Amino acid sequence: MTLLQKPNLVVTPLTEASLWDALPSMAAMLSDDGQVLRSNRAFDLFQSQCMSTIPTRIERKCEWLNEESCLALLDALAQRKDFRLLVYPRGESGSDGVPTCFECEARWLPLQAIYSCVLHDVGRAYHTAQLLEAQAQQFRLLANNVPVLIAYYDAINFTCQFANKQYACTFGWDENNIIGRTFAEIIGEEAAAQIQPQVNRVLQTRKGVSYERQLPTEGGGTKHIEVNLLPHLDSRGIPVGGYVLISDITRHRLAEQALRESEERLAKFMQASAEGIVFHQNGVVTDANPPICELLGFELNELLGRRTLDFIAPDHLDKAVTVMAAGRETTYESVLIDKQGLRLPVEFIVRTIMRHGEKLRMTIVRDLRDREAARARIHYQAHHDALTGLPNRTAFMERLDHLIAASRSNSRKGDAVQSMALLFIDLDHFKRVNDSLGHLAGDVLLRTVAKRITGCLRQSDLVARFGGDEFMVLLPQMGSRAEVEEVASKLLSEVEAPVSVESWPLCVTPSVGIALFPEDGTTADALIKNADTAMYQAKARGRASYCFFTPEMASNAYADLVMEGELAQALERGEFELYFRGSPDSLAPSDPGAAHARRLHPRG
Repeated sequence: MTLLQKPNLVVTPLTEASLWDALPSMAAMLSDDGQVLRSNRAFDLFQSQCMSTIPTRIERKCEWLNEESCLALLDALAQRKDFRLLVYPRGESGSDGVPTCFECEARWLPLQAIYSCVLHDVGRAYHTAQLLEAQAQQFRLLANNVPVLIAYYDAINFTCQFANKQYACTFGWDENNIIGRTFAEIIGEEAAAQIQPQVNRVLQTRKGVSYERQLPTEGGGTKHIEVNLLPHLDSRGIPVGGYVLISDITRHRLAEQALRESEERLAKFMQASAEGIVFHQNGVVTDANPPICELLGFELNELLGRRTLDFIAPDHLDKAVTVMAAGRETTYESVLIDKQGLRLPVEFIVRTIMRHGEKLRMTIVRDLRDREAARARIHYQAHHDALTGLPNRTAFMERLDHLIAASRSNSRKGDAVQSMALLFIDLDHFKRVNDSLGHLAGDVLLRTVAKRITGCLRQSDLVARFGGDEFMVLLPQMGSRAEVEEVASKLLSEVEAPVSVESWPLCVTPSVGIALFPEDGTTADALIKNADTAMYQAKARGRASYCFFTPEMASNAYADLVMEGELAQALERGEFELYFRGSPDSLAPSDPGAAHARRLHPRG
């Protein structure tokens, strides 16, 4: 027994057949026309499996292969030279769904005029290769169609291992000739030197970095890009490469620039505007300009973050809340409360705008104090006498109509009718003052009389200048006739007191006509007409007195009016005759001192 022998070990001699069957792959000897001359057990087993799938036996060579592979194999065998061929057997895929596929490696043996063939099962490997190729194609398709420049460099020589179409074209290359080139060759030495610190940072920290660059364009413009460098680490955490992702952010930078310019214009507009401007979001102040701060009396930091409704007058809150909730763009008037608690009439011009990507409400605040003052001034001028400052005829009539309407309303409700007294005052012989001393003196006299009349009355009483030297007094709460007489007497004594005009003492007396409501009239026009009639009756009685209206005055006035009309018509028609009293001699020129009398008598 030698040293190499082991006890109880039986060595079986290896025969040619056993060696042939021990091959890990299928093996066969084939003729050049496809006849299987010899095969090992693995080949026989596989062939029998393939043959079982044939329902009816087909008399041909290589029937264990599918149609296409059979023809290809026969064609290769006929060449009588070494070959490799990928063939597919007849039948379905394997149990795991992977298609069965063999690589047939054949050696031509010229002395024997046969082929020695070995078939390797490469189905799974080929299927995997196909999947990888499909995935690679899909990745390249994706990489070439995303709006991002993509490249991959190794971490040793910094040579490009992959680049999508956009990346290669951006720097003047294509997808093929860019492979293997360094990033200095691709982007230029100068640009490479600028970004080398970023590359070093990625290698040192093993973390991604991001930075921006500007590239010139063909049209002479500038392209803004954002570069992201991402490290590729092996299982030990050592960088083996790096990904480059480049995004074109030109549009965003241009938009930001436009936004900044817009913000600057808006800021300049806000600062230059004479009207207040407030920006608010959901009713909270986010910005305001100096005019609104000055209007309200607050600093900007005191306004920011506060609710806009905090500055609205309580009686105008409902309107502001309604407009804000509806989100309408509108214009309306309101009232603000300033820091001192004063009410400020304003006009709101409300608009909705987008600012920093958010929807904001912009309100232009227009100060209406000057407008309100002008309105008040116009209203005052329209309702007051310019000389005396008293209410004029229009204002007096409006007030009188209002009081009469209120009295009627109370009467319909069953309340007692409120008595009122209307006093029509006319200055006696006022025309002589204007004719003798001029209208300036007359104006001084009228202003003095107006003050004296006002001074005699209660705050609830109303005084108005009706025109010329006529004044009207309304006593809305007079309880009795005696009270009216007391006021009329006081007016007479106050007005007839001497007035010094240009060092001249002047005295004027008033004649006062009085009409009572509702006894003497239930309308404003009726009261004024009857008070006017009573005033003329006071003048007829000697002036400087007052007179209450009676129905007889209206009758007499009507009779006088009729008589006046008849006289005017008779004069037009020549219906008057002239009569002399005494003898004609007494009227002769020789007796100029003779007394005579004449009478005018209308005919008929």
